Amino acid sequence: MSKSVKKIGLYIRPKLDTSLRSTLRNLISWLEVRKISLNYLNYEKDEKNQMVHIEKEKLELKGLDLILCLGGDGTFISLLRKMKSNDPPVFGANLGTLGFTTEFSKVTLFEDLEKCLKGQFSTGQIQLFKASVKNKKNEELYVKNFVNDAVFSKKDISRIISLSLEGNNNHIYNIRGDGLIISTPLGSTAYSLAANGPIIYPDVSSLVITPICPHSLTHRPIVLPDSFSIKIEVSKNQSHPILTLDGQNFTHIEPGQFVEITKAKKGKITIFKNPDKEYFHTLKTKFTLGRK
Repeated sequence: MSKSVKKIGLYIRPKLDTSLRSTLRNLISWLEVRKISLNYLNYEKDEKNQMVHIEKEKLELKGLDLILCLGGDGTFISLLRKMKSNDPPVFGANLGTLGFTTEFSKVTLFEDLEKCLKGQFSTGQIQLFKASVKNKKNEELYVKNFVNDAVFSKKDISRIISLSLEGNNNHIYNIRGDGLIISTPLGSTAYSLAANGPIIYPDVSSLVITPICPHSLTHRPIVLPDSFSIKIEVSKNQSHPILTLDGQNFTHIEPGQFVEITKAKKGKITIFKNPDKEYFHTLKTKFTLGRK
């Protein structure tokens, strides 16, 4: 850190279980010794002085020096999606099971946080993307950012959906099947990987188009530059396909609407990087990459 940390924002997973409560007690004491104040970003105290989770679309981050995220990958992604480029850097500590996107471990939380306060960790950036649902007049009806992926899926399990895909106003292909995944490099190891999409190194500026169970042998995943504007249009007479972002936000696509995927403006979020966390080692330990 280029300046001393006086105020930290805390973003924690929705379930406040015994393990997390214990970590919070230790954290509060640890910060008090260092005269650092703590602001809860997604929790409030009720009339009984009990901590209650509050789901907020926008977070109040003004005046904070650092944001500490305690939770799993879902909690970390939920936080990043609500942020902007000029917001404070994020220190993500894994309290979940997978811990692929979070940089630090619960086991070494206080040791790593001490190093962070002393400026001993470098930072990196995660690019956010924007999904806009528009009508034929090009008016935005629904706009949300995402970190991992935007997924088009069918409402009825026994039916297929038909989609038309364009990149920078050039038609790529029409697809019929169970759906389509537009994935970031960070999200390439999530749903896209399960649908036989490629693993993309995080520093590669790209988006991955991965069909979900296409009703054809000719549709394959495609990697595009992340500078592209990607347009997905739903064919007529579809039963309201669903757009899901990061597995957390969703909306129905109505007839006559289309979705545009672009980079989010002010969408480069700064995070602290753990030098002991090596990408390919993580792939081997979390996903058993290359194991015989």
